[in-house]
Amino acid sequence: MANIEHKLSSKVNPATNESRIIIRVTISRTNRPSFKTDLFVNRNDVEFAPNGRTFLGINKPRKGSLNAQKVEHLGLIESELKALDAHYSRVVDVLKQSEGEGITSERITSVIEITRSVSPKDIDYNLISTIEGRIEQERIEEELKKAEEKRKKEAKTFFDLFSEFLAGRIESKTISPARARHYNVLLRDLFRFQSYIRTTDKRRKSFTLDVDKFNEETIREFRHYLEHEHELAASDPELFTRLLNEFPNGAKCRKRGTIEQRGAHTIGAILRMLRAFCKWLHEQGHTTNYVFPKSFIESDVFGTPFYLTIDERNIIASCSLSSPALEQQRDIFVFQCCVGCRVGDLLSLTPDNISEDGVLRYIASKTKNHDARTLEIPLNAVALAIVEKYRDVDLSQYASKRNKSPLLPFITPERYNIAIKEILKQAGINRLVPVINPKTQKSELRPIHEIASSHMARRTFVGNLYTKVSDPNLIGSMSGHCEGSRAFARYRAIDTDLKRKTVALLD
Repeated sequence: MANIEHKLSSKVNPATNESRIIIRVTISRTNRPSFKTDLFVNRNDVEFAPNGRTFLGINKPRKGSLNAQKVEHLGLIESELKALDAHYSRVVDVLKQSEGEGITSERITSVIEITRSVSPKDIDYNLISTIEGRIEQERIEEELKKAEEKRKKEAKTFFDLFSEFLAGRIESKTISPARARHYNVLLRDLFRFQSYIRTTDKRRKSFTLDVDKFNEETIREFRHYLEHEHELAASDPELFTRLLNEFPNGAKCRKRGTIEQRGAHTIGAILRMLRAFCKWLHEQGHTTNYVFPKSFIESDVFGTPFYLTIDERNIIASCSLSSPALEQQRDIFVFQCCVGCRVGDLLSLTPDNISEDGVLRYIASKTKNHDARTLEIPLNAVALAIVEKYRDVDLSQYASKRNKSPLLPFITPERYNIAIKEILKQAGINRLVPVINPKTQKSELRPIHEIASSHMARRTFVGNLYTKVSDPNLIGSMSGHCEGSRAFARYRAIDTDLKRKTVALLD
């Protein structure tokens, strides 16, 4: 049994004239740690050893009517001190037997603390190990809980990460401003999808899009929502009026009054953008979860490309229009028909892109990251005349952050597309063309001026050249299409006259 001694602290509480009792345990001749207790006693109530430091016991006076309270107090201290002695003695004996004489005061204090509620006779090394194991497990679980709470508190939300993904693409210029707007549409679609579920599904009031839980079922449900959102909005206009005015992360955007039916082509484009985001999440280490089967996105269905003939282009170039502003956009459209660039590249052109020998040179923004070749398009007489028309015109009012020295009086792509439809209408270009309805996926005939856009100028360039040259590689070197491009195959639909000439070879 361990040797236990008591002594009093040299510090005295002036208010009570009491000192703290200290327990000293002898483990070996060189290891005699001391431990402070929570017991205090007056020095006059203690019997000291001859050395005057170690006390042998507490002197309790005989109980009487005048000192009953003091006697009871000293009796409690004596009883508690005996219990401490038994506790320390047992703990020291068990630890000494199992861990040797080198046990530290910190180790003893730790075991005393965890066995405080255990009777000394029940304390053994197995019990100590069991209690310490349980405490360590609880500590680990608590640390993990705190770490998880901290991670959740600091973790970026699904929409935070989407905004980061989009900002990175815009900053690196891997997507055009127009494409960035499409991604913002997807962002708002996802936010409405989340809000709709929270509002209408009582079992999922706290539903939150989570990058770690984004699975096939979520994608399938989102696609179904995209297909039927216009019907949901029609059945509950009040709800969707509110949803259309709620934006993720407090962002603001142009308000829309209605939700229109989406066609398969539009939904496919939305899902492809979502797939790009999911792939980025996985590549950047934001999640190990990546489930996006190719079967979720159906192949787009395209009809035969339609484009203007050279005669129709010339009619547009020479017709009278209702306003000078419309005439300016007509010039830009005719110029685009003569060079075949995409509208994003068109708006970036400056006078520096045209050499002295009348050749337009630029790098297509859509393919510059994987095919940075310079496209060279010799300007024909019509295009050169348009460039010359605006050479000395002050176009500073059309300058933008993207293009501080525009070649032509460019406006926004949206306004440009509206203008193109009006230009063709006023020019009387209204022949019917077969198109695939993007919503019903059925073929129908539409006046060409109703469905004209800036991209039709690109098709006009490619389609008319192909009827003259029939060399996809030569045309591709000017349009930016790579050899064997499936997109190029759609642009170069062979016209009826060329088919007649081909069939005539059989005569």
